[in-house]
Amino acid sequence: MTLFFLVLMPFTCHAQTGGAASSDSLNPEERANARLEQHQKEMMSRMRVKREKSMHENHLARAREVAQIAALLKSQYETRQNLDRDGMKKLEQLEKTVKKLLTQAGGDDDTKNSDAAAQFRDLPVAFTQLALQSNTLQIAVENTPRLVVSTSVIDHANDLLGVIRFIRTNLK
Repeated sequence: MTLFFLVLMPFTCHAQTGGAASSDSLNPEERANARLEQHQKEMMSRMRVKREKSMHENHLARAREVAQIAALLKSQYETRQNLDRDGMKKLEQLEKTVKKLLTQAGGDDDTKNSDAAAQFRDLPVAFTQLALQSNTLQIAVENTPRLVVSTSVIDHANDLLGVIRFIRTNLK
């Protein structure tokens, strides 16, 4: 008798748990819809990853652009001891690009509360600092993974904005 229960027990347990809907119980149309939904989710996920990678590449390109413009402005100031009209436009472009980097990094403009202007006594020091800060920002952006919000990038961008504003106000 116990042998009878041991043999039949697994079959009765299996019959009781069979209430969950499996893919075998779905009709062909429902199975096709489920496959389509899964395919759509995978495609959306791939598109999101591709968009995030593209945004990160743009972020890296902006950081390189910032370093190039800052080096150009520093060399122009060293040769002329002033910036011409084109140089002032480059300085404005530099400020806009740094703001974009800052926004994309998840920060906001915090230079209004800082005393960046008090750090510099003269423009040659500020232009040297401009080049150094832009290179530091570029390195920080390049070393930050795509899915990370970096306070280092935000801090360097805010410091660089302070230098840019000091230069802009003292060149006028």
